[in-house]
Amino acid sequence: MNSERSRGARPEQAQARRGARRAGGLIAIIFLSLISMVALTFCVFLLLRIEVLQDDERHLKESVERLNAIEEEGYVTEAEALSLIEEARSKSEQEATGKILDWIRTQLTEGSTSIWMLRNLYSTFSREVIVASNGTFYFFDLNDEYHQALVSPAELKPASDGRMRYLGADPAISGAFGIDVSRFQGKIDWKKVAADGVKFAFIRVGARGSSEGKFIEDAQFEANIEGALKEGIQVGVYFYTQAISEEEAVEEAEFVLKAIEPYEVALPVVFDIEPTDSPEARTSKLTAKENTDIVLAFCNRVSEAGYQPMLYGGLRSLFIMLEMDRLEHLKKWFAFYDNTQYYPYEYSYWQYSDSGRVDGIEGDVDLNICIEDLARP
Repeated sequence: MNSERSRGARPEQAQARRGARRAGGLIAIIFLSLISMVALTFCVFLLLRIEVLQDDERHLKESVERLNAIEEEGYVTEAEALSLIEEARSKSEQEATGKILDWIRTQLTEGSTSIWMLRNLYSTFSREVIVASNGTFYFFDLNDEYHQALVSPAELKPASDGRMRYLGADPAISGAFGIDVSRFQGKIDWKKVAADGVKFAFIRVGARGSSEGKFIEDAQFEANIEGALKEGIQVGVYFYTQAISEEEAVEEAEFVLKAIEPYEVALPVVFDIEPTDSPEARTSKLTAKENTDIVLAFCNRVSEAGYQPMLYGGLRSLFIMLEMDRLEHLKKWFAFYDNTQYYPYEYSYWQYSDSGRVDGIEGDVDLNICIEDLARP
């Protein structure tokens, strides 16, 4: 610090007042600069929440205390003020960076994936959905014009048995436990399934081949739908599509409608559209517009026949493969295998596991929860 002023000399009163005013004005500017830096630090390091803010506050208080000490002596240079501000900013940055690295290290050592970490990081201070596809991350801004999810992620939690529970108080949300099955589950004992608490089941009618496009009837369809209905389990059905045109989508709808005609299908008829990572698949070159046209063709035909259509898909399907603004009116069955829901828009069913266990079924089975009134047609 500058120490040229003599300790024994006493300045004139007017000069002292002017010096005090100048010092006070400079201190005010410095203080406002410090406040601005706090706001900037808050924005940059929001993900560190209270801990980092407390660190910043501590460093800034130290700087303010030093400035107050300088004020008592009656002067401060611009270089000294800037040095103090830079010192506080540097300390905050170093500590914040260290905490970010510690957080990342902890997540990695505990087995977290990069996509999980990115989603948690962005959910802290960004309104974007992150979708991973073929080694690339895609970022989608949330659209407030879309119908928003009926429940918050905090209202859906797994119990000790791994089955998802609805913890909210809305009587219109049933939270009913259900499964979806196909020939891959083999022969099912539906009496045991019902006794294990299953209230609904989506049963695969069939699929279209991904190479030649031939129809494949599910070998267990009749046994599954008859067994489920006999035990009082509400039933919906689904078809795995590989249609490449609207005409083929209507053919798939007709295939499903003919198969379910003898049965009481109270739940939706589902169009299952999923990405294929094989460049040889017949659907691999379709655009989002073409896929959306195909979805609408199938669902419109189902609706004309008096059934409730519904769209099934995961993040890649709903955000990359389709033009979702044209499909807002459709019910959605969302597939996402995690204990925390990530889809921000309205959905009617959540397929939260592909490795569940249910009495009466050998091996793994998909588990679902109903996010609406199950009794509603």
